[in-house]
Amino acid sequence: MGALFGFQLISTVIIGLFMSKIFSRWSWGLLIFKGLTFYIPPVTDYLGQFSQAYKDHLKKKGKKGETKKALEEFTIPKESEIKLKSMVVEDDSHIHLMSHVSDIDNIILLYFASLCVYLVTESYLFFYPSSHADLHLAYIWSAVVVFFCTKFLFYMVIVYLQLKGGEQSLCILATFVFLVLALTVNMTNEDIIGFGITEGYTDFSLKFSQFANSTGVHHDLNMPSVKFFKGCLSVVAALTGAMLTFPNIRIGNLNNRLLNSYKDSPVKSVLLHFTILSPLLITISWIKPFAVNHIRAQVDITEDTFELCRLGMVLLIVMSRALLIRLYTQSHLNVAIDGLETMRKEAGRVSYKSIQAKVSYTFQYSGVVALQILIPCIVISQLCFITLSILNTPVVDSGTGAGSEFIPVAINAASIGFRSTFTRSFMLCLLNYMIWWLSTCCCFVSLLSTTYYHLVHSV
Repeated sequence: MGALFGFQLISTVIIGLFMSKIFSRWSWGLLIFKGLTFYIPPVTDYLGQFSQAYKDHLKKKGKKGETKKALEEFTIPKESEIKLKSMVVEDDSHIHLMSHVSDIDNIILLYFASLCVYLVTESYLFFYPSSHADLHLAYIWSAVVVFFCTKFLFYMVIVYLQLKGGEQSLCILATFVFLVLALTVNMTNEDIIGFGITEGYTDFSLKFSQFANSTGVHHDLNMPSVKFFKGCLSVVAALTGAMLTFPNIRIGNLNNRLLNSYKDSPVKSVLLHFTILSPLLITISWIKPFAVNHIRAQVDITEDTFELCRLGMVLLIVMSRALLIRLYTQSHLNVAIDGLETMRKEAGRVSYKSIQAKVSYTFQYSGVVALQILIPCIVISQLCFITLSILNTPVVDSGTGAGSEFIPVAINAASIGFRSTFTRSFMLCLLNYMIWWLSTCCCFVSLLSTTYYHLVHSV
């Protein structure tokens, strides 16, 4: 663990200080939203022009309290030709009106900091291969990024569960559907969908038993079976799938809106179709009979080379979706004007406050929409970087790893022994499974959402 007090720690501190100073005056939210058009909620006097009751109460000289109450409760016909004023996002004064903009800045800052630490550390390990036995600090950075992303997704699920609409039922339904799918995948023969979970968990159990026996904690330690481990992994996968449900439903809805808007633009239509359908390539790439066995046999490449190519494809697909964030957010901002056009086709009356709230809510919620688009891409890319690092790390005998002069020998030996329980095969099987599962969930939900909204709007 000498790297903790060596080059990695020094470079981590320098990168952290540099990025905090440079980007403290820069808003990533402004970078995403600058130049986009949003709509301003109509004022009460303007909406009052469409209500005869509002005009009558203004002419009356009744009691002040009654007049004020009547003015606050007036309604207007839904078919009213309401015009919304638009503005372009230009500075932070507009961005600060959105919710969770600080989360956008913090998560993106952490992401780029972890990426810098990863690149610097990998470069260092390339020139000094003997340091592979040390702790890779990029893992810690990646874990922090994934933690904050998961925290935000969990927070959004809690918010949806507190709503009185169908969100509660959808969360519960999605959890059980993904649980069944995860159990089905984990119980499938690994010759069909291969992550190496059985082999990886067997190595982990053996190493952990040896470590426990060497420390004298347990001499007769019975590790849980592989089926029990797969069951626990399925529960985690189901909860993860439930957290990704609403973000990908929104992506499917926005993607359908963009497809309708760019019918006359073949290039953008192809790009949007690729964004939605491309995760299918990730799903197929872990199916052994087709991808692993057939493609490797045709191309004649090693397993590690195939893994690197597959991870490169995953990163390319993830980046293609992240680069469309401005298109998606502008499509969300256009919901304000599109909602009024849809309302004009309906009969009846609506409260003026409802119209103001919907227009205002659309703009304020844009920060959440941006995070729902970015977070799945960030998490998958972080898992890919960790996997790449493990693939590039040679197998090192942990017992010969260099210790640190700052750490007592007993503690250093125990830490090295504990780290050795997380074998290469065990970590790769977990990372491959989570990359495949997250990509498959995004593909499955966004495809269903796009199809659903296309059918609804075509009726």
